[in-house]
Amino acid sequence: MLLDIERDKLIIQFSRKPGLAYNQRWKYQDGYLSPGTGSHLALDVKGEYKPGNNVYLALKDLNSRTQQWQLESFDNVKSKAELALLRPSPIQRTSTFPREDELYDSYRMVYLENRQNVSNEQLVAAAAFKGLKNYVYFLKREGRPIVADESKRDELLGYIQAEVSQILLDHQINNDRSELMHQALNVAESYYNREYNMN
Repeated sequence: MLLDIERDKLIIQFSRKPGLAYNQRWKYQDGYLSPGTGSHLALDVKGEYKPGNNVYLALKDLNSRTQQWQLESFDNVKSKAELALLRPSPIQRTSTFPREDELYDSYRMVYLENRQNVSNEQLVAAAAFKGLKNYVYFLKREGRPIVADESKRDELLGYIQAEVSQILLDHQINNDRSELMHQALNVAESYYNREYNMN
């Protein structure tokens, strides 16, 4: 089960949504559970903590004891398989290119917030996510199923490649173009396969 959010309302818990469900991405840091898209917010309990209280989303308050959480691991076969999807530790990082779960953050910074101080890798990752998103919308318009399978691979990669090529051209990025393209295609395809795999 994953949590979904509606701001200033009770937290709703339901099964993981397939696809670009960035509103179901949460992070745990310094005892706070925050939405991946809003680190200024945190899960909270109204009033004094007691079992059975409702959980809701509130502005992060450094003095609130009801916003401090302790996570306990739950271990079974399914949880082990899902744990494999988590990003490796920063010590294992071998590239500055954004990972699968960082694609949306790059997209948000470049296309929604229009930030100027982003790296070439973040620009290309944002374009890769945009291409992936455009492909999903195309499939929806066509009434075709959105699933990861080999028959759609070339079509998916074409959408990603078009967006990445355009951003490389628009920003006159000439260094490491082929490597950036390669990384963008790999990470975006891996993201798509993870989100839309029917297994």
